[in-house]
Amino acid sequence: MDKEIEKLKQQLDSKINNLEIFKLSTEDAIVFLLKVFEDKCRFNSFKGGRSEETEFIAREGVDGLNVLLPKVLDKCKSSGKIDLRNHDEKYQTTFDAIEFATHYYSIYTSGINLCDEDVYQLNIQGNDVKFKQTVEDFLFDTNSQIISIHNKRKEVDRIKKDVIDEEVEKRARIINNLISKIKKTSDTEFEYEISSATVEYFKGVIKNVYKHKWQFDTSINLGPYTINDASKIWDSLVLISIIHHFACYYSGTTGVGLDCLPLVYEKNILIKKIKKYSKLSNKVVKNVLNDLIYTTKYKEIFFQPLILIPRTRMVLITPHLFISSSQERNFMKLWAKKYVSIYDSQISKVKEGIEKNISKIFRDINTNKELLVVSSKKIKEEGRDITDIDVAVINKKTNELMLIEVKWFLYPDSPFEVKGADRKLNKGISQLKLIEEYLSKDSNNINIIFDDKNLKINKIYKIVLSMNTTGSYWIEDKKNKIFNYDTFIKILNKTDRMNIKKFYKKLAKTHKFRPFVDFLPALNIYEFSSYKLFLPGVIILNECWYMKNFLRFCKYLLINKFYFGCSVFWKKQKNIVKK
Repeated sequence: MDKEIEKLKQQLDSKINNLEIFKLSTEDAIVFLLKVFEDKCRFNSFKGGRSEETEFIAREGVDGLNVLLPKVLDKCKSSGKIDLRNHDEKYQTTFDAIEFATHYYSIYTSGINLCDEDVYQLNIQGNDVKFKQTVEDFLFDTNSQIISIHNKRKEVDRIKKDVIDEEVEKRARIINNLISKIKKTSDTEFEYEISSATVEYFKGVIKNVYKHKWQFDTSINLGPYTINDASKIWDSLVLISIIHHFACYYSGTTGVGLDCLPLVYEKNILIKKIKKYSKLSNKVVKNVLNDLIYTTKYKEIFFQPLILIPRTRMVLITPHLFISSSQERNFMKLWAKKYVSIYDSQISKVKEGIEKNISKIFRDINTNKELLVVSSKKIKEEGRDITDIDVAVINKKTNELMLIEVKWFLYPDSPFEVKGADRKLNKGISQLKLIEEYLSKDSNNINIIFDDKNLKINKIYKIVLSMNTTGSYWIEDKKNKIFNYDTFIKILNKTDRMNIKKFYKKLAKTHKFRPFVDFLPALNIYEFSSYKLFLPGVIILNECWYMKNFLRFCKYLLINKFYFGCSVFWKKQKNIVKK
């Protein structure tokens, strides 16, 4: 078995390191990588694809770029010139490279590496390579994905409503004005002027669509600029990207925009342009842009989306790296790596603020003094700190105790990040167990925690509260509940908070999902060389009205009865890697 997987690894690595793209110049390889990435994203928009689908295509494309860009910078030779003209052979070479690199990334991170981590079990039958997981792991990870995707879809629905509610005539007038300024300079290139009215209109669109939700104080300095400075500069880059994206829509005469991607700016000209839009100083703009320029140190183009061509001052911009991503997430992932101490101190402040907010909600409804609430409290034993309580609530009448441990981190993208998030959630579970052990040692310890007398405990409800994922494969004790913060607050505001048992049951119910009602198990199938690889996946279904949910559930019961003894059923979803 080990020999077979090593053979597969060698073939994958040999293929990725000997792609035809590395025969191109550094400049051509980078330009065509960005062209292909942008075409994949914008053509989905042209055909009316959903924003979620475009985001998925962008994420897949980014995985391919993250694999290829470091290798391009290492293997390719510079020609000393940038040529944006189309070239069918170079385009096809690059398209094939990014397709393979995308699947290479998936096979490694979502297959081989998870076998190395003992998350998947490997079953090789002839040339069929099947990656299998336990039903418990699959359902635990799927629950986390459903909550995240449902929250994203609600945000998309809000954006659609805001955009639809705009004045249609005003939008048409602005677009027509932009079209009138477009001039063809060759068969494949064009240029256009941007009026102040166009700029102001698209600034409004950006304000509506990209509602920033910074958890940090935006006035603090992270490195040589404030968070507010960084936000304004990212908005300026989105503005440049979205105007060019719309110009591409209308630049052709046959209904399909001409190719004029990626955008190329001499660095000083880009600084000047962003300074005009953001109203910030040259120094601040330069400092932020320097942080956003791609480096092989971090190898992540989403949070360093500007490409500086080596040994030049030419900066390349591909619009969908800005249009299809979140500035908060990208900046914070960058700052977590680059400005570690400042970032960590801000995380502590955010976490403390969340704890105070939860405590306040409980205290505000505690008119009859039935509840006692504490937050951010150290627990000492024999004069030493053993752990701390984020939030604890006890009902003096029912003697029900709720312990809440808050964990704050960015939503993880890769299995490596998921493992890091699970490690933090495991720590939260361990902290709750320590508190429970402390309470079991001495009946008076509950009085010490709440600084009260004659308190008793009939039942303890333990909650690990996560701002994002609710846990995946690496959660050590899956019997402990991990809940999403947004859902927690929503239920908290709708349920009888005095009744801890009722609140907990309602919260647990909202985190329980059913196959064929909320999600469909799936298989991603990759063909490479003589191998066919089967990787587990999932399709998240839309939330819907109760009758449709009922019909879905009836279908689920029928299928379960028909396939008695089976616990997970796979719906095939083909993704073919070119040989």
